[in-house]
Amino acid sequence: SFEILSVVKMADERSRKKDQKKCGVCGDHALGSNFNAITCESCKAFFRRNALKPKEFKCPFENNCKVDLVTRRFCQKCRLKKCFEIGMKKEWIMSEEEKKAKREKIAQNRRKRSSQQAHISDKEFTYIKTESPDDTQTVLSPLSTMSPLTPQTPGSVGITAELPKTRVFNHQPLTPSDCEYSPPAKIPHLESTSDSVTDSRFYEDENSTSTVDSSYAPIKNEQARSRQISNAECKRLLNADDTSASEDVNTDDCILVPKANSPGTSAVSFGGIPQSAFAKAVEIEFTELPIRNSLINSKELNTIEKMKLQELVNANEVLKMPLVCGLNDPSLIDVINMTDHAIRRLIKMSKRISSFKNLCQDDQIALLKGGCTEMMILRSVMSYDPEKECWHGPQGPKIMSIKVDVLKEAKGNLYEEHKRFLTSFHPQWRADENIMLILSGIALFTPERPNTVHKESIKLEQDCYYYLLRRYLDSKYGVCEAKPIYLKLIQKIQELHILNENHVRVYLDVNPKEVEPLLIEIFDLKN
Repeated sequence: SFEILSVVKMADERSRKKDQKKCGVCGDHALGSNFNAITCESCKAFFRRNALKPKEFKCPFENNCKVDLVTRRFCQKCRLKKCFEIGMKKEWIMSEEEKKAKREKIAQNRRKRSSQQAHISDKEFTYIKTESPDDTQTVLSPLSTMSPLTPQTPGSVGITAELPKTRVFNHQPLTPSDCEYSPPAKIPHLESTSDSVTDSRFYEDENSTSTVDSSYAPIKNEQARSRQISNAECKRLLNADDTSASEDVNTDDCILVPKANSPGTSAVSFGGIPQSAFAKAVEIEFTELPIRNSLINSKELNTIEKMKLQELVNANEVLKMPLVCGLNDPSLIDVINMTDHAIRRLIKMSKRISSFKNLCQDDQIALLKGGCTEMMILRSVMSYDPEKECWHGPQGPKIMSIKVDVLKEAKGNLYEEHKRFLTSFHPQWRADENIMLILSGIALFTPERPNTVHKESIKLEQDCYYYLLRRYLDSKYGVCEAKPIYLKLIQKIQELHILNENHVRVYLDVNPKEVEPLLIEIFDLKN
């Protein structure tokens, strides 16, 4: 009818006007008004984070930067200045108390509406009550097929079912058809070895995985309290669209430094290699893995192995993006705040790994919170310049470099332990991007992280990366020469867990008012 057509036409017109909104700061697509001005989600988040900060930003250029979709990440000062120029008001930013009161008000209204509906409705919804936590469980519209089954929350309405409580496994064998990344032929260093450290790698990875012996126990116990899965910022970053132009990337995307390690306490078995490293190698040798192909005896990587390695190489591209840092001689607290940008890039990198995306969100957050510092430590190994004793950014030393000496400002012997870990890597290992990326994959998929749900799925994926490491070393060095290297790299992963403990303590010692919100969430600094 005419009325229906009119309504549809009006809706189309409103939708068209909505699509035409542009951010007053950078010109990106905007959805509505934020803090009294039309802005995109990225500039909204940027203003919320920075408008109330007492510290003054410094423009690395001429205090008159053009702020657009590309350049908005390069200068915080000019971006914030433009936010105020278009009328954004910092007085409209709610405090934590105001946010809490608003959430309570929303929850109260929701309960009130639910109560009214219950009295008015002619139908009564009855939920199946579980017999015991171990036997059955009420299931309501999970957020995704990968999410663990959870009981329905009060006040919600939906279809319920009584199901046996079983563990959900998300891991699927890797097949060529599952791989959406580039062909394996593009893997660097597969046929030749680079003897120099590439400057284009930046140390932003730090997820930890790998076998955990008795020396890892104190880390797990100490960090358990700081790994609560309530993380709004982590969830926002995990759910963000990698291809979105509105994705928030801050100006000082300076990637940061890693953490420290201390000597392992495992019993030495042979040649200085702990018995636990031998045990892990034997375990992987006799584990059934989807990536293993028993029909191929060649030392060359098979198609699936090449694809899995290429996936890591492609994911790593996000860590090679240009960085701008206006600090010539950053202090320890400056370096700590730089890790905010490193962690954001690590989250983007992890989201490009298919097996990570297939995990439920709780597991994704647990792995990132538990392993981000370890992955950054591994990045620091890749970007370390032993001659100048500093770390270089992706564009090389002329654009950005941070002295290892900055760790001397930390308590304890963090500087000595971290430097010992850096220098313990053979130059050929540090220069081989494939080796370091596989180690990062092992570190990311650590099943012993606090609050992980599907530990078996995570462990299976980690074992696949251990196996891929051995196969890659076989293809590059030959079976005989590869074996001792493989054992030593397993040992490095175990040392990484211990070094990580010292680095986490550095974050726990800082004043939460001096660090970025994401770091407060990752390391639970409020407590």
